[in-house]
Amino acid sequence: MRSKLTTIILIGMVLGILVGYACHILWPDPKTAKTIADYISLFTDIFLRLIKMIIAPLVFSTLVVGVAHMGDTKAVGRIGAKAMVWFIGASLVSLMVGMILVNILRPGDNLNLPLPDAEASTNLKVASLSMKEFVAAFDRRGDGDQRNPANRCVLAVLRCRLRGARRAHPQVGRRH
Repeated sequence: MRSKLTTIILIGMVLGILVGYACHILWPDPKTAKTIADYISLFTDIFLRLIKMIIAPLVFSTLVVGVAHMGDTKAVGRIGAKAMVWFIGASLVSLMVGMILVNILRPGDNLNLPLPDAEASTNLKVASLSMKEFVAAFDRRGDGDQRNPANRCVLAVLRCRLRGARRAHPQVGRRH
């Protein structure tokens, strides 16, 4: 099964390269290429939205149910502290490796790009979001959590996970 999935992924990659090359040969006009790229990007947008709508809530609900099954608040605190230490440690290591490699390999040195004017950086306008705009960015339609299909899916996944946890352990999700 695993080699079959690898084969399918490799075939998909080769097909992607061939379709890109065919589009480049058949429609060399940049405007037409942009239009075709917009149509193709529709599939990637749908795929990414499906991931946000289904997989992310499923992972979140799995973590919530896992923590709820632990029961002991001290154990939850210890595991949370260990997770934070690992997260911060891994972030620091990855940042250090990136900084070291950039200083050793110096990517972009041979591009010979012109330097921007010294005054150009002072004229930049910094975009800022209010808290309301930040929260509204998660719900583009802005019409509440019940009417938005993505939010309905999140709520359904959370309800199913908690319902299953309550059957296994009746004390999960109940107030004492």
